[in-house]
Amino acid sequence: MSSMNNTEFSDPTEQSEITLIDDKHWVQIGKRFNMTRRELEVAGLVCRGMDNRHIAIALNIREGTVKTHIRSIYRRLNVQNRIAMFLKFIRFAVQPVENESRSAVLPVIIEYAQQARTPQHSEVVK
Repeated sequence: MSSMNNTEFSDPTEQSEITLIDDKHWVQIGKRFNMTRRELEVAGLVCRGMDNRHIAIALNIREGTVKTHIRSIYRRLNVQNRIAMFLKFIRFAVQPVENESRSAVLPVIIEYAQQARTPQHSEVVK
């Protein structure tokens, strides 16, 4: 039986150098999708790549409660997984907030995501 490696993880709640969804966008996302404060906290940590266990630890709640919040978020957004949730938030964040111009990075991410969903000619089944 092999033992698990006790690897140190960096704190995923720390601010990274690149912010795709800033605080202003999270406020707008919360309003647009009628999300609770706790759902926004959970969604933000999911979008930072945290798993349910680490989200539960960070928010001092049970892992089952995290799952409940995530299911509620999925229903509100009409998505079925974390990637679809993140992409929906990114698409929303691309829209200018209160007459601000778009970020140069976000349209590139959206364009890439849309291309990934579009079947190529070789992939089309006749």
